[in-house]
Amino acid sequence: MNFEKAHVKGFFSFLNNYDYQNRLVTILSSDGNDVTYEYNEDGFLGSKTNGSGEIVYDYESIDGTDPEGKNSNQVISEEAFGVFSKNYDYKSTGMQKLEAIAITTSAASVVSSYVYDTFVDGNNRSFETLRIKELHMDKVVSGISTALIDLYYTYDVYGNIATINRYDNSVFSGTETFQYDVFNQLTHHYQYLNNTYYWTT
Repeated sequence: MNFEKAHVKGFFSFLNNYDYQNRLVTILSSDGNDVTYEYNEDGFLGSKTNGSGEIVYDYESIDGTDPEGKNSNQVISEEAFGVFSKNYDYKSTGMQKLEAIAITTSAASVVSSYVYDTFVDGNNRSFETLRIKELHMDKVVSGISTALIDLYYTYDVYGNIATINRYDNSVFSGTETFQYDVFNQLTHHYQYLNNTYYWTT
C-alpha cells in the first residue's frame, strides 16, 4: 500500500491510500467524509462511495455487444446514491463521440444532446470534427420533451469559439462573443443577456 498525506492549513487533512497497481482506493479526510474506490476485473472504476452514498459505474463492451465484457473505457451509466442515474450514448461510427447524456430521477429526465461541427475536404466529402456546434438540454416527462436550454456555437478560422447563442425555453436570451490575439489567446469576452451588454478583457 502507498500512502500520501496532504494538509490544507486551517481546513482539512487527507490521507490517500493506493493499491499495488497504484490505483487510488481510499481518501481518509480529517472531517470524516472518507471516500472509497473499487475497481472491476478489467481495472476500470466500478464504484465510488462517500458520506452521501454510492455511485456505481458501468462500461460499454469494446464491440458493443457483450454487456459482461466491460473492456471499454467508455462509461455508459452511473447509478448515484439510489436517487438518480446518468446514462451516456455514443455515436456508433467514427470516433464514437458523445451523443447524449440523460440524467433520470423517478419524476423526469434531463437529456443533453450534442451536434458536432463538420468540414468539407477537397473531394467534397463531409466529416464531423470534435467541435460542438449545438448543445440541447431537454426535460422529458412521460415521454413528452420540453426544451430547456439550446446553445449554438460558431468558430473562427483557427478553431477558437467565436460566438455562443443561447435560447431558454426556445426563446433567444443572449449572445456571447469571444476575441483572440495573434497567439489565439482570449483577449475579450462580450455577453449580451437580458438586453444588457457585459464585457471582460
